[in-house]
Amino acid sequence: MDLAGGGVPLILASIGGGRVGCELLAATIEASDILKEKFPHRLLAFGGPYLPEAQFAQLQALAANKGHVTLRPYTAQFRAYMVRADLSVSMAGYNTCMDVAMTGARASRDSARDARPERV
Repeated sequence: MDLAGGGVPLILASIGGGRVGCELLAATIEASDILKEKFPHRLLAFGGPYLPEAQFAQLQALAANKGHVTLRPYTAQFRAYMVRADLSVSMAGYNTCMDVAMTGARASRDSARDARPERV
């Protein structure tokens, strides 16, 4: 995806590793489609390297024919996208929270209700 953006805001959506959070991406894609008429934007969504293939396929079907939505499984340049994003919608895992803090991105975070406790 071109980071220049063509003058419309970029919304970045992610679910970290992807073991949990498919529902958040689905809801974000659906909300994005509703908002696009009154709030033109681009949505760039990442499923994470551990998102099951069947769930990624469901998200692909949901994003199909939505020209403003780009869905990718993963990126090694996530922080570069976050720096350019006008809003980040994500799970509240520690890595993403640190990315938000480091980049100063505007963010909406959803805690990982179904996630296993993490060791820090």
